[in-house]
Amino acid sequence: RFVELLNECPFFFKELAKVIDAGDYDRLAKAIVAVTRPAGRTLAVVRSIILSEFEKNCRQPGSIMRSNCIASKVSGGYSRTIGQQYLRGLLGDIVLDVCQQDAKLVLEVDPRKLAQLTGGGDAPSDA
Repeated sequence: RFVELLNECPFFFKELAKVIDAGDYDRLAKAIVAVTRPAGRTLAVVRSIILSEFEKNCRQPGSIMRSNCIASKVSGGYSRTIGQQYLRGLLGDIVLDVCQQDAKLVLEVDPRKLAQLTGGGDAPSDA
């Protein structure tokens, strides 16, 4: 019932963000996304938290959506979640097909490591 209450009223998340130490914003952001996602309320909560950020810093526009604020952490967590789902749906089968085609397929992009893996000559220098 507590999770339902949180999903019905984003006010609790905004107030919780006010009393949480800034060092815990990442964990709080992940928890907010995890709690609201199953109920389909994540976007509404993210909007509410962003609105609160703008209201709080309207007189200091340079402080709005700083990288260390809860609004940026929650919106970033939401974007990663949605982006991950999208990319898995779009590219997941293609990536699996490529990886399963050839067991000897080398996917390394670092030239130094690639030279070691393939038994090639000297890797190009960074000069």
